[in-house]
Amino acid sequence: FPIQNIESYAFTGAYSISSLNLPEGLELIGNYAFQSCDDLQYVYIPSTVTELGLHVFSDDSKITNFEVSSDSKYFCSIDGNLYNKDATTLIRYSSGKKDETFTLPSSVKRIEESAFSVSNDYSYLKQIDLTEGVEYIGADAFNGISADLYLPASLNSVDIKAFMTY
Repeated sequence: FPIQNIESYAFTGAYSISSLNLPEGLELIGNYAFQSCDDLQYVYIPSTVTELGLHVFSDDSKITNFEVSSDSKYFCSIDGNLYNKDATTLIRYSSGKKDETFTLPSSVKRIEESAFSVSNDYSYLKQIDLTEGVEYIGADAFNGISADLYLPASLNSVDIKAFMTY
């Protein structure tokens, strides 16, 4: 039988995982399921995943690429970063990339919880440009990041500890 759910905290702190090729048939990935997987670099999300919990990949500082099945009705990847299907929500930035600047696609309205979070300020980013149209920044979104940020006038809600640094 194929795995349908990966429960909350299932692989939290699993340091030896470097690549995740999640199987077709998987539908749900629970909260914090892959948090603090320090060696995780690549994640493939199949078309059958319909729900991602909160903070699923938070503090995974080496991810360089999220790949999403082109048949997914719920998620997509742009330049290796994870978004909802219509790219109005940034779910997770691939913080292992060596890019020093990042400009959010103009379609994005929401930045989810822990979207950029890293452990121990392990990030190459020096500048993050949030484009006009961004309205919400979730809790811990930039946790551990020390980069210059442009905050647009359209921003109307910032959640708790969105910009906490260590």
